[in-house]
Amino acid sequence: MFNLILVDDEPIVLKGIQRVFDLESYGFHLVKAYSNPLTALEELSETKPDLIITDVKMPQMDGLRFSMEAKKILPDTEIVILSGHDNFSFAQMAVRLGASDYLLKPIKKKDFEGMLLKSARHLQKKFDERRISAELEEATRLNYSILKNKFFEQLLTYGNLDGGQLRTLYNQLGFVFEHSSFVLVKFVIYEINVKDDYMSAIEKIITEFIHTFSDIASIEEFYSDEYLYFLMYDFKDVIISDEDINYRIMDFANQKENQNIHLLTGVSDIHRGVTQLNIAVTECDDGILTNHKNRTHHRDQIHSIYPENADLHIPSSDIENFIVAISTHDSGKIKQLLDQIFDQPVIALYKDFGASITLMILLKMAHIQTKYQSLEIFITPDILNIGYLSAYYPGTAQQKNLIYEKAMKLSALIEGQEMKSSSKIILSAVKYINDHYNENISLTDVANAIHISKNYLCDLFKKEMNVTFIDYVTNLRIEKAKYLLSHSDKKMYEISEEVGYNDYAYFSQIFKRHTGTTLSAYRKQH
Repeated sequence: MFNLILVDDEPIVLKGIQRVFDLESYGFHLVKAYSNPLTALEELSETKPDLIITDVKMPQMDGLRFSMEAKKILPDTEIVILSGHDNFSFAQMAVRLGASDYLLKPIKKKDFEGMLLKSARHLQKKFDERRISAELEEATRLNYSILKNKFFEQLLTYGNLDGGQLRTLYNQLGFVFEHSSFVLVKFVIYEINVKDDYMSAIEKIITEFIHTFSDIASIEEFYSDEYLYFLMYDFKDVIISDEDINYRIMDFANQKENQNIHLLTGVSDIHRGVTQLNIAVTECDDGILTNHKNRTHHRDQIHSIYPENADLHIPSSDIENFIVAISTHDSGKIKQLLDQIFDQPVIALYKDFGASITLMILLKMAHIQTKYQSLEIFITPDILNIGYLSAYYPGTAQQKNLIYEKAMKLSALIEGQEMKSSSKIILSAVKYINDHYNENISLTDVANAIHISKNYLCDLFKKEMNVTFIDYVTNLRIEKAKYLLSHSDKKMYEISEEVGYNDYAYFSQIFKRHTGTTLSAYRKQH
């Protein structure tokens, strides 16, 4: 039911409308009828009408002036003007001042009924749009971190904001970095050995990184179960070089190392615009795979040796096609793609680039091998080390032979076996998480408990559940905390411990970040 007020200096008109038309049957509740437009304006903030039907010719204030003033107070209110003036320019003026409809006196019943129906439909549409918008804003607020991760995941896939969904997410999340200069930081979560809960430890890394670098740039974080990314953009008015940024980030990683948190670190060069994000990710991976060699330090020497248009790059598409060839048992394609992948300039040797690519391929193959039952582990841990590869397979030909041998074995293994049931694995993982969500668990713990590799579980969990392990556990804990807040009188720190957070302060931060409200405020509201 929408609120309605009538404004006309002729009482007979006001009474006639109420007598002839059953306003409520059209969806309108008549709040008040006014014969004085000045009084109607004074009480507008109290009556808050959705629709105003007003006469034009009134002694105290004409209807056009009244409409203009009413729109200043309630901009979204619909206004219909009644007038005895059969003048098109007059009607145009009414519409320009905010009127949504215009009827001539004497009022015809059919026209008035049509206006009521049209106004009700229009108001309902506006109401529905506002409700949907509010629900979207609420959903965005409550699922901000999940939506942010999905946004960046798709951005890395498509490379730009041209897709409608991506653009919508960008706007909903309030991002402003589309054309900004940025540096991308990537941390591989290699090992965490701390007394804190695993989730709290991850949250601390994110919080401390943002706090440490907020003096030089705005920061957006996104993550998977294995990686943490930080997009640093909108650099402040400080004089700082890319070397300084790299030094400070490495210093941050070293501090974490001293706290028994081992992070493999990659830092990109400075780029401009989100279309360069894929390049930045490749640079981060390059930095990680080459044992953190400083690309900046050697840049001038490299460019003097080799032309700038022949910059090194990781041949990601060829590597993916190579993995597909293994799965489809295409030995000819395997050999052909190997030659393409290692068709790198001589300068690659300067950066140990060939060994980096070899390691990347072997890691992908080792990951696939975990999905199959095999008596022989032919991609052994010792070769998954860039130092070992460089020492025992120093040449490109040797590395290609190593990969080819392992690829053929893996292809034969795939051909002879069925893939494990992904649904069964996920059911086992979810059951374990639900039974142990309030303990200090990590993805490694779950993988060990159900006897599969962590990397395989990470990919499978994301594919089957459409959410990361970290977000799944965090949301599960948040929902349990919400229930305890609204259904028990337990103290906040007790609830924190019960859902798995030993550090109450960080639990409070996590709860607010995921729900948009504090623990105490949530309890009062529910």
